Amino acid sequence: MAANQVKTTYSIAPEPLDARQREMLAIRTAGAQFEALKCTDKSYSAAGITFVQDGRFTKAKWDGMTVASFIGRFNKEALLATIRSNIADHAHWVGVDITPVLKAKLVLPKGHAFRMDIEPQLAQIRNRGTNKISGYVGGQPSPDQQALQLHAEFQISLQSCQAQLVVAGGDRLSRGANLLIDGEETVTAETYAELGEKITQAFNLASARAAAATPMQ
Repeated sequence: MAANQVKTTYSIAPEPLDARQREMLAIRTAGAQFEALKCTDKSYSAAGITFVQDGRFTKAKWDGMTVASFIGRFNKEALLATIRSNIADHAHWVGVDITPVLKAKLVLPKGHAFRMDIEPQLAQIRNRGTNKISGYVGGQPSPDQQALQLHAEFQISLQSCQAQLVVAGGDRLSRGANLLIDGEETVTAETYAELGEKITQAFNLASARAAAATPMQ
């Protein structure tokens, strides 16, 4: 190559993420945001938070993941509020993904209903950094059908794509017998739509077992 010849190099742009990859990235980011909230009673360094200047933005990072971005000056209170707000945004989209699956595929006993009130839970996340959203099943048996009564709670983690399930006989106050078998209490998936499928599968199996053991009236 001649001394005055310039070598040309080319860079290949990374492939854009598809919807599944974007959701998995959002889940990892939410996990980092919850870890970053530990700076509430720790120094930034002790909580693993670093700051990077990116043009006009100051980015707060945990383990390389951006957990909050600011223009201008900010303090710890503003950082914590921003992280909680970002988690609430994540929780909103978790609800958007998982609620239709649960509503469509839960097979409920007569007289029972499913509810998942997202908005009050988002307020708790913004105020306190709550790390889950929950859905419930409950009701009364239909007198002209089966006498089965049960209640359920689905605690859906925002830190990882995981849920803790409670499915038991009776109502929430009576604390009836556990209707789940070993291994059904915790379900995990890669996306929240898939998690909804696994929750409904575990609930429906438990409900069917209970219905089979319940004498008809």
